[in-house]
Amino acid sequence: MKNFCIVLLMLVFSTAARATQADSVVIDSKNKKIQIGSFILAKDSAPSTIKTYFGTPSRIETSSSGVERTYAYDDRGISFAIDPSGKVIEAVLINYNWDGDKKAAKSAFKGKLTMDNYTITELTSSSDININTKVNNIMCVGDFMCMTPPGKSNIAILIGFKDKKITQIGFSLAN
Repeated sequence: MKNFCIVLLMLVFSTAARATQADSVVIDSKNKKIQIGSFILAKDSAPSTIKTYFGTPSRIETSSSGVERTYAYDDRGISFAIDPSGKVIEAVLINYNWDGDKKAAKSAFKGKLTMDNYTITELTSSSDININTKVNNIMCVGDFMCMTPPGKSNIAILIGFKDKKITQIGFSLAN
């Protein structure tokens, strides 16, 4: 019985540790690395790897042809965009202020998002990212959307804003 209790406690603690780890997202633009908890998103990561690590998504959004395009983990504030073929994770999307976008998680991300050792919050501006990270070429289209130019950065970034607060910020290795 004592061994059973020890094994049970170890299982509970490892599950809790895994859930806590998933609350941190670390972007290393120089080395083209996206890490969510202990999971490292590679350029060719299959959607099944996300399900293995995070479990079943809260929602799966499909294209009009029925291809799975988004895995949303609403309770975590994280979603994953899947490429049009349905075979590769294209991007990770962090939600701060849900604006009704089906591709975004419905709850706000409560964890810590860092890029090149700089913490990004809902109040971070594109200028803050340009100044404090190795990605210094984010350009904006008005006050509502900013992005890195295609093919001009190690990590592609797309940021949505509303009322000067980040709604969602997405990162992709497919650049």
